[in-house]
Amino acid sequence: MSDVSVISNQYDKLVQTSDRIINSVITFQKSNMLEDQHNRQLYPKLKVSEGEVTEAKKTIRAFLNNLLELLDKDSNNTEFIPLLVLDDYKKKLSQNPYLEENIKKMLLQEDLKPDDIETLDNIIAVIENERGILFRKMRTSRG
Repeated sequence: MSDVSVISNQYDKLVQTSDRIINSVITFQKSNMLEDQHNRQLYPKLKVSEGEVTEAKKTIRAFLNNLLELLDKDSNNTEFIPLLVLDDYKKKLSQNPYLEENIKKMLLQEDLKPDDIETLDNIIAVIENERGILFRKMRTSRG
């Protein structure tokens, strides 16, 4: 398999992870908005099914459990993050001294809170940064 093919496959995996996590966070945001009567009147077409919320919870929990394992046990076993960027990803995430504590707190809760969204935004920002790095590698290896 060529370098471009390997990088492309890793990039696709990271895109899928990013999309799954972002869509799950958006589902929670919609669900939280719909709890307020005023928002339901402002956005009458905004709908979120219980199935969507359940799937979002399952996705976020699996991702956070895997992330915690990566940070706690120095493991490289992950279905979410490509191996090509895993070390850099872990190094960037470990720069946040409260990340593990925040992840553990999120896993104990039933639903995401506004502070949790901020933590997930930071994690997503790191994923998106790694995505950009892989894209540049892919682009430069072709030319």
